[in-house]
Amino acid sequence: MSNFNHQKTHRDQIWTYINKMKSISSTINKLIAEKDFTPIGNLQDFTYEQYGMPVRWKKGNTIISHRFEDSLFMQDPDAWTRPKPSVIISDNVLLKPIQGTEICVYPEHAHVYYTNPIYEKREPTWDYNCFMNRISGDRSIVFYELMRRKLLDKGLVSFNCYMPGNNVDKNDKTDYTKENYKWQYESADLVRYSAEHEQGYSIIPYNNIEPNGLGLEQCIIDSRVSLVLETYISDDHIVFSEKIFRTMQLPRPWILYTSPGAVNLLKGYGFDVLDDYVNHSYDSIEMHWDRLDAILEQLETFINCQYTEQDYIRFETAARNNQKLLLQFEKEWPAKFNTILEEINQL
Repeated sequence: MSNFNHQKTHRDQIWTYINKMKSISSTINKLIAEKDFTPIGNLQDFTYEQYGMPVRWKKGNTIISHRFEDSLFMQDPDAWTRPKPSVIISDNVLLKPIQGTEICVYPEHAHVYYTNPIYEKREPTWDYNCFMNRISGDRSIVFYELMRRKLLDKGLVSFNCYMPGNNVDKNDKTDYTKENYKWQYESADLVRYSAEHEQGYSIIPYNNIEPNGLGLEQCIIDSRVSLVLETYISDDHIVFSEKIFRTMQLPRPWILYTSPGAVNLLKGYGFDVLDDYVNHSYDSIEMHWDRLDAILEQLETFINCQYTEQDYIRFETAARNNQKLLLQFEKEWPAKFNTILEEINQL
């Protein structure tokens, strides 16, 4: 793993969504600015196109908090209790009410993730895939559990131990991998995985994707099932990213680790979640670690499983359904967006 570069390990085809997200955020932020709101907070890197980092605006007693593709509340927890006329604008799906006004862009906003992936059709040769670029307590636990359950070498797995801020300066050649690995183990109090932590120290950053020269779409096709770990996991709101939408547009089953109720929400939107192949009952388990344990148990049921031609046809049907739904959302988005802009205009 010498000369490891985490930025080269997650090559895929869905990133065109970023320009769409920037365009939407730019329109929203410019309109808010035209309404004489002033941006507040950390403005060092502020741009109108900012979408992945929170933006807050203020005029009088009204604060507008805006963020896409990550938890709005992680860096603005006061948004839960900030009273009307304050507003949040996000793609977060709330599992409990806020005291202010919510403007949610879902489900139509998900159209930005539509992709028509290119890959070689072939039978899976790996039991599963699991992509973990940034390190976190949850992802460390998954890595340790894959070792404990003797599953690590059965899948296409990346555990890159990257943290935002590492090697921002291109001249900084420091390898922060082991430092991050140790820090996360200690800060998340994962001493119950002491044996796995010691075992993993010598093999991180772990990544058998880069040596195989595979893009993420091909990794998914080459796997019997995808274990998708979403960016943010909470008990009171659901946040989706490109991770799940990439997977749902490819003809393979998947298991999703994120907030409770997320799979049921996707199914309610009209996505085919392949619940005739995956037991998604874990989705209703509210206790965090119990849900993860059930997910890993579900993953184990796919080890060495064999698919028939009818199975592959079923997987294709699901992927095409999900692509068509995103295209339908794209048609519906202009009307939804106009409604959102009109709500902002009334502030």
